[in-house]
Amino acid sequence: MINILAVSDEETREYNDHLPYSLPNKEADILLCCGDLSPNYLEFVINKYNPKYSIKVTGNHDQNYYEQGYDDNQYSQIFKGFYVLNDSILEKQGIKIAGFSGAPAEGREWPFFYSASDINKFKRNLSWKNPFSSDIDIIISHNAPQIGNLVEEIDAFHAPSEELGEVYKKYFPAVWLYGHIHRRYGVDKLNFKLKTPEGETSYLLNTIPYAFFSYNPSKKDIYNIELPPQRKIYPENVSR
Repeated sequence: MINILAVSDEETREYNDHLPYSLPNKEADILLCCGDLSPNYLEFVINKYNPKYSIKVTGNHDQNYYEQGYDDNQYSQIFKGFYVLNDSILEKQGIKIAGFSGAPAEGREWPFFYSASDINKFKRNLSWKNPFSSDIDIIISHNAPQIGNLVEEIDAFHAPSEELGEVYKKYFPAVWLYGHIHRRYGVDKLNFKLKTPEGETSYLLNTIPYAFFSYNPSKKDIYNIELPPQRKIYPENVSR
């Protein structure tokens, strides 16, 4: 069993005692970040959990931390200790993880923002460039994928992506993790347990400020999901 902690967008009480939520008091083997957190806070989280691997995608607010422009290194010089997974896939501890960065905005700088052509590149990378692409365990993104009308659309800038939803339905990972849409925006239904008519199961989880779970790669099963208080997981039937 592998413990995974995912974070994004908002800090927690351990770092700023004026904030309402605390991180889980558990061990984490893998740390994932869905964007929009400062290098200092993420360094704090790494030091707290000492995970074996730390992997992130880039959020729109991450642009603030690149004064000299974006460095396209896989191991970030800004977010030290993190492997940046912008539009590709890698395997750690037998878990295949794919990542896609940015918020929706045509004509603005990738990887902080993305356009339709960037999603097409992501699709090609998953389909052509990696031998693991047929069997993905976890997908992380800053913006949410849209499957049907699961995630409520707030505005164009926070609109869940139907194109990313197509990626979801094609690969149907054990879990898709995202940030960008805060509960304070007035949206309550952000976490879902999806089930197909064939009996396949996948979770779509919002990681603001965190989501924790255990994962069995051999069975592709999710266990022990922990979300902030009062966050619910809604069961939904979907078709691929």
